[in-house]
Order: sequence, then C-alpha cells, then structure tokens
Amino acid sequence: MSKRDLGQAILSGTAKRSLLACLLATSFMMAPASFAQDNTKVIYDTAYFQKYSTVTLEDMIKNIPGGTAMLSDIRRAAREDQGSRGFGNTGAQILINGKRLSGKANDIAANLTRISADRVERIELIRGTAEGLDIQSDGILFNVILKEGADSMSSTLVEARVDYSDGGKFRPSGQVAYSGKTGNVNYGIGYQYKIWQRILRVDEDVLNADQSPRQFRPYEANKYKQEHIVTGNVGFDFDNGARLRLNGLYNDNQYDETVVEEQFDLNPQTLVAIENTIFDNVKDNWEIGGDFETTLGGLGTFKSLFIVTSADNNNNLTQDNVANGITTINYDNTALFQEDEKILRASMTSTPFEGHTLEYGGEGAFNKLDKSQVFVNAPDDRAVVKEDRYEMFITHSFNPLDMVSVQSTLTQEFSKIFQDREGTTNTRKFDYLKPRFELRYDLTASDQIRLSTERTVSQLNLNFFVASRNIADDSIDFGNPNLEPEKVWLHSVAYEKRLDQDAGSIEAKLSYQDISDHIDRIQIGDPNGASSGVGNIGDAYRLQFDLRGNFRLGFIGLPNADITASYRYMKHETTDPFTLEKRQTTGWNPHYWNIDFQHTLPEWNFKYGFNLHRRTPSYRQDIFLFEKRGFRRHFTVFAEYTFMGDIKARLHLGHLLKDIKTFDKTYYDGNIADGVIDRYENRVERMSPDLYFSLQTTF
Repeated sequence: MSKRDLGQAILSGTAKRSLLACLLATSFMMAPASFAQDNTKVIYDTAYFQKYSTVTLEDMIKNIPGGTAMLSDIRRAAREDQGSRGFGNTGAQILINGKRLSGKANDIAANLTRISADRVERIELIRGTAEGLDIQSDGILFNVILKEGADSMSSTLVEARVDYSDGGKFRPSGQVAYSGKTGNVNYGIGYQYKIWQRILRVDEDVLNADQSPRQFRPYEANKYKQEHIVTGNVGFDFDNGARLRLNGLYNDNQYDETVVEEQFDLNPQTLVAIENTIFDNVKDNWEIGGDFETTLGGLGTFKSLFIVTSADNNNNLTQDNVANGITTINYDNTALFQEDEKILRASMTSTPFEGHTLEYGGEGAFNKLDKSQVFVNAPDDRAVVKEDRYEMFITHSFNPLDMVSVQSTLTQEFSKIFQDREGTTNTRKFDYLKPRFELRYDLTASDQIRLSTERTVSQLNLNFFVASRNIADDSIDFGNPNLEPEKVWLHSVAYEKRLDQDAGSIEAKLSYQDISDHIDRIQIGDPNGASSGVGNIGDAYRLQFDLRGNFRLGFIGLPNADITASYRYMKHETTDPFTLEKRQTTGWNPHYWNIDFQHTLPEWNFKYGFNLHRRTPSYRQDIFLFEKRGFRRHFTVFAEYTFMGDIKARLHLGHLLKDIKTFDKTYYDGNIADGVIDRYENRVERMSPDLYFSLQTTF
C-alpha cells in the first residue's frame, strides 16, 4: 500500500469516527430534556411524558428507555413474589412513594394499569441504596411519586377491550377505576373483568422402542380463563406525620380447558379412539393488606406491614376414552383445597451516627394448606400442611465515600413445618442464617459497579407435600412429607452505564448460584418401582451472564424511537438422582435473546412497536422419562393511536409465528437407570395467533 493510499485510509477512518461522533451527539441532543440525573437517580417529570399521550402508569414506564423490558422483569418478579417467603427485604423493582404495596395477588404489577397517568408527579430510577426505601435491590428501582397538591381531587380510568384467538370467539373485557382525595384521606376503588384465551393445535407421533411408528395423535386444546376482580384502597395522612394505608382485593377466577385427542393406529391409518379431557378449576380468593408508618422522635421511624389472604379452590379433572362406541373413564379427580397466609412485618429505622442508617425488626409468616382429593375407584385423600416462619433482621447502610455505598443485612430465620395426612403427623423444625452484603461504586455520574452476595432460602410449595395427578406424563406425583427448602448462595457483579442526555443505558451482570438441597424429582415409595415426586436431590449450581442495552435511535434520525436488546447465557448443572450422572437443571434454557422496539410519532398521536424473543431447548428428567423441550421464535406487534386528546386505542397482535414448541419424550419401562425404553413421543405444539383491541381514557 502506498503512503498516499495509507493516508486516505486513515483519513477515511477518522472521517467515519467523526461522523459516528456527530450522529451520537445528535442523538443525545434530540433526547427529551424533561429529566434530571445524578449519581443516585434519574428523574422523569410530567413534562417528559406529555408528547407520549400516556393514560396509565404502565404507559409512562413503557416510554422510559428500557421500561418495556423492566415491566417484564417486574411482572416476573411479582409472579415469583406470590410464592415467596413472606415480605422479606427484597421484591419487585417498583415502589409507590418509596413504599411497596402490601399485597401478593394485589401487587404493584396488577395495579400498573389501574393508576392513571394524571396521578403521577414523577418517576425516579434509583441507582443507589437510597435511605427509607422498603426493599433492597441489586439493580435499578422504579420509584413512582404520586401527586399530593390539592385537598380535593379525583380521577376515573375506563378501559374497554375485546380479545380474539384464531379459531375462537371475540370476548369482551374491561375495567373501571376511581381514585380521589378529600383532605388527608385518599381512596380508590376498581373493578376489572379480565379474560385470557389460548388455542393449541398439536400433532403427536408415538414410536415403539425400535422407533417404528405406533400411533399418530392430533388434538386441539381450548383454554379459557375469566376473572372478576374488585380492588379498594384507602390512605390516611395524620397531622403528626403518621401514615396508614389499607388495601383489599376479591377475585373470582374460573379456568376451563377442553382437549379432544384423536388416536390413529398406523399401517393402515385407522381411527381407534377419541380421548376427551376436561379441566374445570374455580378459585375464589380475597386479600387484605396494609402498612403504617410514624416517627418516634429520636428513636427513628417505625414501619409495619401486614397481609391476610385466603383462597378456596375447586379443581376437577376428568378424562374418558371412546372406542368402538364404548366410553371408558380413564380417571376422574376432584381436588378441594384452601390456602391461607398471614404475614406481619415491623421495623425501626434510625440514624445512630451521621451517614449511617440502621433498620432492625422482625417478621412472622404463617401458611396453611387444607386439601382433600377424591379419585374414582380409589380411596379419598386429605392432608393439612402448615408452615410457621419467624425471622429477625438488622440492616446497616452507609456511604464511606461520596462515590461508594455499602449495605449489609443479617437475618436469622426459624421455621416449623407440620403435616397431618389421614391421621399420620410429621413435624420438623429449621433455622437459617441469611447474610447479605452489597457494595455500589460510582466510577462517574453515569458509570456504576455493583457487587453483592447473599444467602436465600426458597419458599416451599405446600402442594408438593400432597399427591396429585400429572396429566402431562400420565402419572401420579406422590407427595413428599420430607421436603426441605432450597438454600442458595448468590454472588454477583454488575456494571451499568447510562448514556448522556438520557440516550439509553448498557448493563452487564455476572452471577453465580451455589445451591444446596436442590429441588427436583426423586424416587418415592417402592425402591424397586418407578414412582416419583418432588424432593431434594443434593447440590447444583448456575453460572449466569446477562447483557442488556437500551438506546434511543436519534443517531439514525428516529429521536422518539428506542430499542432494548438483551441476552442471557446460563450454565447450570446437577447430579441426576436416578442415573447419578451430571445433567442440566430442569427447565432452564442456556441461551435467551429478547428485542423490544417502539417508535412514537407525536405529530400523528401514533405509536407502534414489536417484541421478538427466542430461547434454546430445556430438559427435564424423571424416574421413567427424559424430555427435551424446544422453542421457536415468539413475535408480537402493536399499534396505538390517541384521539380526542385523551382516548387511546391499542391493537395488539400476538403469537404471529405460532410460538411453535416441540416436546421429544423418551419413556422407559421402569427406572430410567435400567435403560429399557418403552416408547418415544414426539409432539409439536402450535399456538393460534391472537389479538386484542382496547380503548382507554381518564377523566
């Protein structure tokens, strides 16, 4: 290469870098200005959201860079919290006025569409260990600050919606929520009629042990759930600064599923039977929760939370087989069970020395399951399972340097599990020490490193203590009276960078879980048989790497568009209790990709976007079964239009690629360790595309 060519190449590279710098600068300059940022938080005020025509709090969060992905995290965390151990000091990463909502079914994720946008003063993204927050988090917290202002104000939110699934019916739903304030009292009430429907079309091939064709089984599953949800809340702000919040929920929930399976013998193909399966599950649950906060002079701030929940379930499962005009009942199972939970948490927060904050207190959580089952041609079964748990905790937070925050927690837990099954009782006691340590270091106002380590103890699903029917594998899951919680040491390091002028952020996180008493399938009953249930199988580990970036696209001329891309890699391993060989832990996918895109056109009052995700196969293994579960791409799109100033229309199209899943099962004759194959089942599931159209407004 000549010197002239080399010079041109260098000049060309310099020009490209300059152009890229200009584009990035343009992106930053085009970013919204109605926000503020420092080392600990990013603040979005109401002016920031004006051009987005937001109607609900959910709309507002979606229009913050990375907000759509955060909503997915919040909902996933909320689902997990509903099975968590009491309140604890961690939880979903969204707060209202710095406080969590004292509920489980009535959680913040369920309230995102019930809080109208005109009630919100600002949203804070908290990056540090801010004082006075109700939960601890190793990532970013969304803190929603509601308007205070006038002594008298009110707001009404109305939504009408219709859902349709290809091959199904158009089904209407909707909600109405009213909130108001009179003097020092604020209140709200809401009603929601909620539906969910799915249609699965499945082709299943059954092969003999030598992989010669045995049967072909196509079937269609129609799934439908409807809920009537009534919520209410009231808050009192006393003249001495104390605050009391009460909230309640009632939910009438009904789930129905009908499966019609045709069974064809091959060579020649002949219809030999039709199998009919019906699920009919009814659940009525109510919940009352509350929190109280007051200042006790020099002692500090006293806070308490409580929740009382109860759910009555009536689950019916029937299956029959019609062959040669004769109907044979395969099984008929009715399960009646009541689930109760009571939680009380109280704490004091004080500042014994400047820059040091202490929170100390205790919590009690009491869970109970009373379950009766009626089987056709089998004895009835009844069991009562209780778990009583108490814990004491102390948390110390301080900032040794302006750019460093440190938080450490020590929790001692005591618990007792009692089981009474047909007069046979079993009582066990446990105690666990659960430390937690977190350090955050701000390299700059935009760059932060987070280090954390903690020990956690899982919440047991009390249904695992009782036998149940496993229709997916055509087997019985036997109850395990000796099940213990899973213990995990979790260590993580994370780096987060927020781009200038709210142009987005990048986060990378590496975590390692050292698991003891890992919960999976174990052999139960006859040691020479092939009966199994849920149990503790020993040690396991998970090594996980997460990478997420969200960016405004002003540098390509789309200042009101943003994209969030995330990738997760997980390596996980345990020892199978049946074969004693190393394998992946059940149900986890080694690779997962997700992309969220949205583009707002303020001049047209229009917004559109899409979500695309993909994951690699997961595996599970039982005493008589090995299964590989494969996943194809998931793709959804949406469009929103706001008219008459405050009425938002939204069209959402889901499962456009049919969300194809594959299930490759190998069934064994007896124990899988013996290696004697009985048959193979290869199933392909296709989800019918669906849509919903909704209208939302506030006044």
